[in-house]
Amino acid sequence: MQGLKKRLFGLAAVLCCTALLGACGPSKQEVSLQDENKELRARQGDMEGRIAALETNVGSLSTQVQTIKTAPAPAPVMDESPARTRSSEAARPQGRRIDLGTTLFASGSDVLSANARKSIDNAVRNISKSSSILVEGYSDSTPITKSKWPSNEALAQARADSVRKYLASRGFTNVESVGYGAVSRNGRAPSRRVELVVD
Repeated sequence: MQGLKKRLFGLAAVLCCTALLGACGPSKQEVSLQDENKELRARQGDMEGRIAALETNVGSLSTQVQTIKTAPAPAPVMDESPARTRSSEAARPQGRRIDLGTTLFASGSDVLSANARKSIDNAVRNISKSSSILVEGYSDSTPITKSKWPSNEALAQARADSVRKYLASRGFTNVESVGYGAVSRNGRAPSRRVELVVD
């Protein structure tokens, strides 16, 4: 009986130690939370790295914006075709004239809208692709203040160039362009026009 008591006492001691060790170690929930904490810390490190990279990019872009703001406006890309005289509208070449209208461009813009392209396509549908075409650009008389063009003449040239490039993209092979600037015709909008002179 004494041996049985010793065995029972030993077994009870082992069970108590096991229970105490189990109580001292982390539970399954604690282990799960610790794993989740490690994962969140790793994500935090990644995010901090991304934020630092974005802050560097923002700083670089801010520097570029300041450089652009302080730099003089770039000269517009001028016509690569042979130069024409721009001295006056009176010196304009003769030929069949096609007025493309006043709705090709918004004020201060040289961008052709989809409707402008359709209008140009309609105007040139019966013209041979090898015809000699001079594109004449005009602007209104509103002074240029916030634009990439230094003058109305430069804006008119850019408009003529836009139409010339569009015609070239449509297969016309002998196209030149010239900008006359603010040549008035019954107010501002009619001056924002482009005319084609076809020989």
